[in-house]
Order: sequence, then structure tokens, then C-alpha cells
Amino acid sequence: MVGTLEAGASRVEYDGFLPSGAIAVTPAIQFTGTSITASARGTFLSFESGNTSLQGSLAASTLSPRVGRMRGEATVTAGASSYRNLPSFSHFLGRFRIHLLGVRRGGWVSTAFGQTSYAHGGVPVRTLAAGAWVRRFPATLLLSATTTSVGDTGFTDLESSGHWELDGWELEGTLGARVWSRGGGRGIYGEVTALARLHSSLAATAGLGRYPSDPIRGSISGRYVTFGLRLSLTSTPGLRRAPRTTPLVREEMESGGTWHGPAPRLELRPVDADTARQLIVHAPAALQVELAGDFTDWEPIALTPSDNGTWQVVVPLRLGVHRMTVRIDGGPWLVPRGVTRVLDDFGGEVGLLLVT
Repeated sequence: MVGTLEAGASRVEYDGFLPSGAIAVTPAIQFTGTSITASARGTFLSFESGNTSLQGSLAASTLSPRVGRMRGEATVTAGASSYRNLPSFSHFLGRFRIHLLGVRRGGWVSTAFGQTSYAHGGVPVRTLAAGAWVRRFPATLLLSATTTSVGDTGFTDLESSGHWELDGWELEGTLGARVWSRGGGRGIYGEVTALARLHSSLAATAGLGRYPSDPIRGSISGRYVTFGLRLSLTSTPGLRRAPRTTPLVREEMESGGTWHGPAPRLELRPVDADTARQLIVHAPAALQVELAGDFTDWEPIALTPSDNGTWQVVVPLRLGVHRMTVRIDGGPWLVPRGVTRVLDDFGGEVGLLLVT
């Protein structure tokens, strides 16, 4: 269970309205299990005019067993918002997504349907989307196309986004275009957010951008600049935040049989390439050895056996501390000897691998 509380000041300019200052308070909580993730989030906005806005959302998702490189995901989301004495918006959506997963790249296709309501009237919602991602640590890049129908309103968004994380800093950006629209507006939009970790449980945040209208949630397009502080209510000192693919990974890491042999031992060796390292797992009784870590985006990779009872793989590894774990013959994920054993963000154990 992970909880955060964020407070900050913003300058907002909704299209067709005068600019306004605002104070925002946003609590959020997330639970991540082996195959289920649930989250809740709320935002309270107080404008300099004295008017207030309330927004809230709930989401839960579950993952199917993995079939080759594919895995299914089902998600339900619900939310509501209100401003002044105007009737509130609410929505409920169900989404189904098929993931094609790789070590450093992947993609998905999805469809969603549901309903959004304003006052006492509701209209159906339908979406179709496809996307692809590629990860080159410490960056992840994504491309997506989404077609949305909300009653008589329809639009298509093309987006590219990136996430960069390194040494206590995070930077995320989105650039998109609404290329076709029937009542949903048109144009280019983009947002950039930055986070700097001041402490294991405290971070400073900043962001700016322009976002399009969202008929599902009842928001109109606008521009903003914001600064704030984020307090983590639960943290694990000294560890980087779990990667965004953790819900997919945790199910994989908690599944499997049982390994009763001796604990494997990990050895790290440099190779000719500046950023490459050879990882050697000593497990002479094993028939199969796999490894997963933040440097594989927590996707399991198979090691190659050698004649002396070791298993090897060469991977790119930047200098610093990495988290990793190994699996023998499809059993549980283990922390090998030769690395420091620590708790991860979800109550399990991982190994800390130091690259110098």
C-alpha cells in the first residue's frame, strides 16, 4: 500500500475564461497485489475567486495469466467532479487490453466502453486504442492512437510521451494532436512535469502545459503552470520507486513452483563495452535460470548455461545501484548470494546490485 499527499499552487487559464490562481490538495492511495492493482485519487481546488472544485476517481485492474509474450488486462474506472453549484459529471468505464511484452519494447491494443453523465442524463462512451513502447534505461518512450466516441461527440488523439528517471529526478512529457474531431475541439497540446526527490518521503514537483477537452470527465481545454510538494505516506528509504510495469511483474514474480536446491550465487564482471556487464549465476544443479531487474524493466530474461555449472548473460548496466532477483527452474524468485538483500516497495525481497 502506497499513499501520497500533494499540495501546491497553480495558475490556470481555461479556454474562454480569465486566468485564475488556485490552491490544490491531492491525496492518493494505491494497492498493488500479485495480479490486482487498485487506486483512489481526489483533488480539491480553491480558486482566487472563492469558488471550489472537487474531483475524485477510483480504478482497479487485474491481469490474466501470461501466454507466451501476451497478457490480458481488465480495468474498471469511475469518477466524478463538481464545480460551484453546477450539476456534477460522473463516469464509469470498463476497459480490456491485450499486452505484447518484451524486455525493452512492447505494445498493446485496447477497447473501452461505459457511460458518462451530466446532471441526470447519461450518454454512452466507446474507445479504441493502440500503442507501443520502448525502454532504453533510464528513459521510456510511448506512442499511441486513441479514437473516442461520447454520445454524438467523437475525436481521435495521436500522442507521444516519455518518462525519464535517474538519481532522484523524474521528468515526464506528452505531446499530442487531436487530428479529427466532431464537437471535441482540435489542435496541438502538450504537458511537461518534473519531480525532484528531497528525501525518501518528500519531493518537489513542477509542471506546465496545455491539455485538450475531455467530454468523458467533463473538463474543458486549458493551460496551467503549477508548483507543489508531494509527501509519501509510505516509503522504503534508499530504494528507487518501483517501475511502472510492477503490477505485471509482481504476478510473474510470485508465480511458479518451489526451489529446494542451494541458494544461487551472483557474480558481476566487466566486459569490453563501457556500459555492459556480464552477470554470472552459480547454480550447478539448475536446468533453467532467469533474471529480472530494473535494468530489464522487470521482464524475466533467460541466462545461457556454461560447462562449469554457471549461467551467464551480458546486459547494459549504468553505474550505481540496481535491484534484481533470479528464478531457478520456474520456482519462486530469489535473492542470490553476493548481493545485499532488502525489502522492496511491496513487502517482498530483492537484491541490491552495486555497479562501480
